[in-house]
Amino acid sequence: EEGKGTGIGLYMTKTIIENNMQGKIFIKDIQNGISFIIKLPKSK
Repeated sequence: EEGKGTGIGLYMTKTIIENNMQGKIFIKDIQNGISFIIKLPKSK
């Protein structure tokens, strides 16, 4: 149900991106919602 989440999905996403993919996730409030930016290193 919308609005009843625990937030664990975003935490797991952050953990995977930062620990397993050596990337970063940035979250920013914008006028009509939220913006997510995911930065990953280039593959060799």
